[in-house]
Amino acid sequence: MRLVFEKTAAARHLSHADSIRVWERSFRRAGVPLAYSGGFAPRPQIRFGPPVPVGYEAHEELLDAILERPVDGLWMIGELNRSLPEGLRVRQALQTGDSPASLMSSARSAVYEVSLASPPADLGSRISAFLAMETAPVQVQRRLGGGRTLDLRPEVLDLSVSDAGALRMVLRLGHGAACRPEDVAAALGLSASRIVRLSVRYDFGVDGDRRS
Repeated sequence: MRLVFEKTAAARHLSHADSIRVWERSFRRAGVPLAYSGGFAPRPQIRFGPPVPVGYEAHEELLDAILERPVDGLWMIGELNRSLPEGLRVRQALQTGDSPASLMSSARSAVYEVSLASPPADLGSRISAFLAMETAPVQVQRRLGGGRTLDLRPEVLDLSVSDAGALRMVLRLGHGAACRPEDVAAALGLSASRIVRLSVRYDFGVDGDRRS
């Protein structure tokens, strides 16, 4: 079963590892018949898409749950939503084939909305100047691994201003992708006050099937 869920409010402070533990516990409490791996340390068969960084909201995330037997999707949504903590909520439950394509390896890009602490009057001009660049090397700092130089330009697939005056950007996902929305905001001389991952775009390789 493929679930579409959101991660908001207090849940946005959960790390990916913490989120996995929360989901596993919630599936057990809900009585959903998850399938388990074999071996000496069986694990529930839950497969996630690209991790949501701590502090981001996310509105249309996917996870695949491999079940021991079919269940009713509406029942599953109701029981999980009663078991999940504040900020995690299942919106849809979709049947998949027996061997669904990996969410992690099928992810191609993500759509973000970045609210700005102080939107400048020349925001459109800054965006145009950035998109006109052939390269945009910047120094980025991560908690783990220290600093590094990253060329943002090939990572940014689209960049515009939303109707609400926020930055709307599409960033590349997949092997080697390392750009984050706050990196792009900083390159424009801006500070992000709120970041929402609106959706992840996948290419599952079946008749051009894509989800955005």
